[in-house]
Amino acid sequence: MEADPFEQPYWNLDQYLIWLASRDPAAVLNATDRPNSRTNQPIGWREYRGSNVDRQKVEMEAVRAIKGGNIKIRDRSNRKCKRFAGLAIKFEGEPTFAAVLMRRTKRGRRQKVRPRLNPQDIARLYRAPTPSTIRDRPDVENPVVGPFIAYYDVLNWLAERISLRESLPIDEAGSRAEKTIRYICMNTPEKLTMWGFRKADPDAELKSVTPQTWQGLWINPLAGQPETDLRAVGHRREYGAATKGEYGPVIWTGLCFDREQFVAAFVTGAGNGPPTHTPAARPTQPAERIARKQPLRERAQSALDELYPNGVPDQVSVSGPELSSAVNALIKKRGQKELSHDTILRAAGRRK
Repeated sequence: MEADPFEQPYWNLDQYLIWLASRDPAAVLNATDRPNSRTNQPIGWREYRGSNVDRQKVEMEAVRAIKGGNIKIRDRSNRKCKRFAGLAIKFEGEPTFAAVLMRRTKRGRRQKVRPRLNPQDIARLYRAPTPSTIRDRPDVENPVVGPFIAYYDVLNWLAERISLRESLPIDEAGSRAEKTIRYICMNTPEKLTMWGFRKADPDAELKSVTPQTWQGLWINPLAGQPETDLRAVGHRREYGAATKGEYGPVIWTGLCFDREQFVAAFVTGAGNGPPTHTPAARPTQPAERIARKQPLRERAQSALDELYPNGVPDQVSVSGPELSSAVNALIKKRGQKELSHDTILRAAGRRK
């Protein structure tokens, strides 16, 4: 097996998904197609995602890139695949639980595709992390680099810091980092405020994301590059995009944080910090006023975080009444007063 997965002639779908989730060349190599799968079975996406990987974020990003034509795929006969209606990721038995694409043909039939992907296309879109770009960069406090830090970079920096400090797997540390950022932005925005471009705004100016706006936001750190930045740098890079609820429309793109505020909130000692991107526009006005406290909703949010550490499930998996019952059972166990159905649904992002 090659030492560098990018030297392979093609990747399978499992390798692509694992790279999106981990950026780990060794993990990608373990998912390589092998001729004798019974004696030397690859470790594919179905098994890899069993750790604390947010599989929905990864799979949604993979499907988005294929549908948008950013990632070209070929079938096993090396023919280009062009139609991607009704695209979904499924699994088949051989090689053991290999990931496949299911698409809808022109006649409406479901068709299985075991795609082959060009690893160089993937490398251009989702670049490998280089050594010493997270812990050892001394320029986090250097304003010449740029006044803002992308949400994606802050998340990775904080996840690695947590992983090293508490000896946690990086995916579990990433989940912890995401919750930490959300908690600070929602409860103490004077310490850390997230900025972004509102998708519907024609003026394309950075605006602050208020604590009220955070309610129900679902963030995909792999997306969100502003078009102006894509044209300026000539290649794709991650910022962070926010939708209203897990499957809602994109509301915010280009998510980032003020460099000075980030340093004050997280950086200690020598001040080493994460790599950074600078969005194409700067905020032209001060942050919006701090929202009033909402203790009942915060109590509901705390219970939801404890019950569903990987995110609130959709309404098909857990209905509204079931969600309220579970939250109130936990709150009652804590010795606190039960909450209304509306408060719980608002905290879960299911109601405005």
